[in-house]
Amino acid sequence: RELLGFTLYELGRLFGKKSDFLSIYFHDPQPETFEYILAWCRKKNYRFIDIHECYDILSGKTRQNGKVVFISFDDGWRSNLSLIPIIKKYQSPITIFVSIDPIISGNFWWEYALERGTQTRDRLKLMSYKDFVSELSVLKKDYSLERSAMTQQELIKISSHPLVSIQSHTMTHPILVNCDDDILEYELKKSKGCLENIINKEVDAFSYPNGDFADREIEAVKKAGYRMAFTTQPLQINVGKTNLYTIPRMAMNTNGSNYENLSKILGVWQNVIKK
Repeated sequence: RELLGFTLYELGRLFGKKSDFLSIYFHDPQPETFEYILAWCRKKNYRFIDIHECYDILSGKTRQNGKVVFISFDDGWRSNLSLIPIIKKYQSPITIFVSIDPIISGNFWWEYALERGTQTRDRLKLMSYKDFVSELSVLKKDYSLERSAMTQQELIKISSHPLVSIQSHTMTHPILVNCDDDILEYELKKSKGCLENIINKEVDAFSYPNGDFADREIEAVKKAGYRMAFTTQPLQINVGKTNLYTIPRMAMNTNGSNYENLSKILGVWQNVIKK
């Protein structure tokens, strides 16, 4: 994968269309992988921006100044805490989209599913919300896992860092398109309220779990009081044309494969590798 990534990166560097507005995201990267991306961005003269400037630029409130990069994380992994020295070193603001239930329970639903294999995880993604909750409750009884999500106190502490913004990623990280209207509303509104109570700050941005959404989900996000929402669509941002409720992001690998990640940033990896 790294050899392919290097080849595609070189092609993208020579022939690809360069973006002046990067939107990239991680889950639980190794510190070395995370710092490699930040160092590359700095070398290429990208300026790190926080979620407020991201909104101002994409909404047309302010004009973009130079090349910029917005960096976010999904879920609320405990391992994200180890990245604080790196964001401080590079003065890189980050946004973490947090799901509430794992903060309380300690783990993410797919960790329990993966105890029985990837087929179980993939099957749960296709279930109705009712069946999903039922099977997940059984899995939680069958397996005891070491905590992988931040605790509430850790979330409060990291939210106080001047370079960190905490935003919403639902209550339980369900596949929203599988949820009935009332559950969809609950997942969006309840998570916003819970986060605001925990960190004592306004929460007005959202990221779609698993990147799944349709028109109904977009309208529900607006109705729940969010002013912007992020997808997992690996597209380049077009300032002035990008919809504030379907903002693209390029997914970065957890560890290694640096050239794979760079070729994704240049938009060439996803044109060759569809999964």
